[in-house]
Amino acid sequence: MTAMGGLFQGDGLPRAGGAGRARRWRSFASRVAVLTAVLIALVLVVPARSDAPAPEPTSAPEAAEPFHMPPPPDGVRGVYVTGALAASPQMDRLLDRLAGTEINTIVLELKDELGRITFRSSNPLAQAMGAVRGELGDLRALVDRLHRRGFYVVGRMVAFRDHRLALQRPELALKDVQGNIWRDRQGIAWINPAQEEAWAYLIDLAVEAALAGVDEIQWDYVRFPTDGPLDRLVYPEGIRREETIAAFLAASRQALRPVGAYTSADLFGFAALTRGDMGIGHQLEVLAEQVDVVSLMLYPSHFPPGALGLEDPDRAPYETVLRSLKAAAQRVDRRKLRPWLQSFSLRNPYGPQEVWAQILAAQEVEVSGWLLWNPSGRYTTPRQLMGSTAPVQEAALQRPVEKEGVDEPRG
Repeated sequence: MTAMGGLFQGDGLPRAGGAGRARRWRSFASRVAVLTAVLIALVLVVPARSDAPAPEPTSAPEAAEPFHMPPPPDGVRGVYVTGALAASPQMDRLLDRLAGTEINTIVLELKDELGRITFRSSNPLAQAMGAVRGELGDLRALVDRLHRRGFYVVGRMVAFRDHRLALQRPELALKDVQGNIWRDRQGIAWINPAQEEAWAYLIDLAVEAALAGVDEIQWDYVRFPTDGPLDRLVYPEGIRREETIAAFLAASRQALRPVGAYTSADLFGFAALTRGDMGIGHQLEVLAEQVDVVSLMLYPSHFPPGALGLEDPDRAPYETVLRSLKAAAQRVDRRKLRPWLQSFSLRNPYGPQEVWAQILAAQEVEVSGWLLWNPSGRYTTPRQLMGSTAPVQEAALQRPVEKEGVDEPRG
């Protein structure tokens, strides 16, 4: 991830009171107007704390218990920010621009898929492996700063896609048929999700972040692999994938509750549309029982032609998110659903209208909020649609092209 040249593209962010304290919109048009605030340009990451005891007699007072914010009662509305921005002088400028908008949540990168830790962890294994980058400085100070500005803080932690841990501790890694460390299509090694020693490492890092004040730990890549030479991948005999993932999430929740942190898990969007675990351990009902919130990754670009009865889901962002969330809400409490929405271009260009369309769909299903994902942390703000909501309504609600003869997926 690289820092972007400028924080924002576009201007005219509307103001709607304190971050995360905006009132529920009373009409479709007014909701859309307020949502202009959502699409901002950013890029960021996260820090950590120091646990070293203070020397006598000039020691500083012992740190108070960390403060944790509850999830915003009117719903979480957040953006992912990379470490590059969180550690940069531009962070204050970013927060100034977010103040008074509908954004009330910051998702900070705490641990990535290469196993790199952005905060100054005191975990002995992480330090021994050289996994601690610590570019964010004092995590507690950063979280306190975000709290003072009214932001709910989510810490994103990649679970089982951990290249460094797999290479440094090969006994914990997934192996191929020849007993070598298995790698996915991008050459990244994975931890065996059934290894409880790996669980202990991950959960220890999560608790450390929670003790620094992070309000919620969000597990990403909390699954078995989906790409690469899967035919050469060897799993322990008798392993049950959905039970393995559920057990890990249950263990992390049990450890994090006493220190005041919530838990969430990122799931593939197709988990809303299938009753099985897709071979990766993502079974919606089972995992929803073990976390406070499930974040389905409902990126329209990731749905194939014909999915959800749509000829091209990527060209129908409103219907893609709407149909997915309606399917999920029939299976689990909608208050447990907080989707990731697409704020990046892949097969088709995605701008403000496409992002708005997804947000409106999430609001219609009345889930507990939404998060915007852009892997580089870049978000755009519109200039031309500020004075009228009509173009946005038209873009959001235009009738998608139905796939002839294709029904919605069944479990």
